Amino acid sequence: MARFAQQARDHGFAAVSALPMRVREEVIGALDLFREAPGDLHADTVALGHARDRNRRLAEVAREVVSYGGDLDDPSLGRR
Repeated sequence: MARFAQQARDHGFAAVSALPMRVREEVIGALDLFREAPGDLHADTVALGHARDRNRRLAEVAREVVSYGGDLDDPSLGRR
């Protein structure tokens, strides 16, 4: 774990938050959000991490974020 933390810092990350991924009431995993600065997540970011109201698969959204350079303001990603 120490090796991962050092590499994350070397790449400019200073904080990470984990949002639970749920199917109904069951937690099936977590979405880890890495950031350049510590602090609370903005409410819009938390909502995006939980934005399953568009009925899109997480893998599909993740693929689009990676393909388009991580532009989370792109309306096609389902952000309100």
